[in-house]
Amino acid sequence: MIVPERFRYVIIVALINTFQVICHVTKTETVLHCRQLSTTILDCSSLSFTSIPNDIPNTVVALNMSFNQLTLSDTTFEQCCHQIQELDLSNNKISSVNRKDFETLTNLTTLILRNNSISHFEPETFKSNMKLERLDLSQNPLQLQQSTSDGFLINSRLEELNLDYCNLNEIPEGSFRGITQLKNLSLRGNQFDEHMDVSAFENLKSLTKLEIKNISQVAIKNLCENLVSIDSIYFEGFNLSCFIFLNEDNFEDAVVGLDLPVELPILPPPIKFITTTTTTLSTSTVTTTVYELLTEKLNSSTLSEKIETIDYSNSQNNVTNSANITNQTSVVDIDNETIKYILMGILGVTLIGILIGFICRADVCGIKTKLCRSKKSTNNRRSPTDTVSPFEEIPLNTISTNGKAIEGQG
Repeated sequence: MIVPERFRYVIIVALINTFQVICHVTKTETVLHCRQLSTTILDCSSLSFTSIPNDIPNTVVALNMSFNQLTLSDTTFEQCCHQIQELDLSNNKISSVNRKDFETLTNLTTLILRNNSISHFEPETFKSNMKLERLDLSQNPLQLQQSTSDGFLINSRLEELNLDYCNLNEIPEGSFRGITQLKNLSLRGNQFDEHMDVSAFENLKSLTKLEIKNISQVAIKNLCENLVSIDSIYFEGFNLSCFIFLNEDNFEDAVVGLDLPVELPILPPPIKFITTTTTTLSTSTVTTTVYELLTEKLNSSTLSEKIETIDYSNSQNNVTNSANITNQTSVVDIDNETIKYILMGILGVTLIGILIGFICRADVCGIKTKLCRSKKSTNNRRSPTDTVSPFEEIPLNTISTNGKAIEGQG
């Protein structure tokens, strides 16, 4: 069948319109897969998106696009998301960031770029985001080059910055010049040298919270001197109060929230010594290692040391014994069993005393006469003067009164 030429144009236009409708329906269905948690929160995570949908409702202010296939080179926010305040782009394929990527998001307050492949970005990337307060760049292989006059990042409103696990070896001087209003900074999990240069922190006059790996005591003191608004610094295993450290110049007293065991910067390395003991049956060499442990001071400056005995070479058994050693005072430990026997002895003596006192106070079955009375000597006993001979008879009708005898009438 031959189709007239005038109908060919109509058929082509109809096919094009049908294709556009199919594409529009497919796009709408993809957006409908997102989870509308509320009128203001939309969750589009883990949907293999390669770009931001353009038909996001205007009521949404929090958008979760994590765990997708996004790359900012293929993503644009020009046609949507102007009202977005919180944007989560973590766990995507973003490798670079520039200023044009987010300049239309003027209401953005929180941006999460965690666990991408970002190695560098322009210092003015977030300069137009004047409401941005929280920025998470953790778990990205960042490379902080020698900073410019404005630092590696420029934003006058930023208050919280997360740079955890970014493989950072140092912080170049002047890196924080463009974020002077920063209050919270996290640098955990990086590869800083314990004697790192902390002069880059001197621009953070408003910083109140810092999390960083353990560094030397000298570096900590310099860090406290540069951070004029901070009180506590959070290290791995312990926190330190800069206020106490700078005023009392005592590192041990400034340590707070200590989670033992932890290696503090001031502790010396472990001391090892070997002692040999000989018996009639066998000879064993005992290797003893002394570890100095930091304990809280309770009205004294005496430190405790914990002695652990390990590794018996002949029996191949691990035996650990603990003892407390003080500098001037010898302490003898009394176990609970000995204390129990002492108390039972004291209680038994007390009961025996009470029983003897009770017997001597009341005559029980004649025991009082036998136990509590002493025998008196009868040799010096005085004889009575008015004794009567057993053979003398006294008349019954005679009564003696005041030396006069009155005889009764017969």
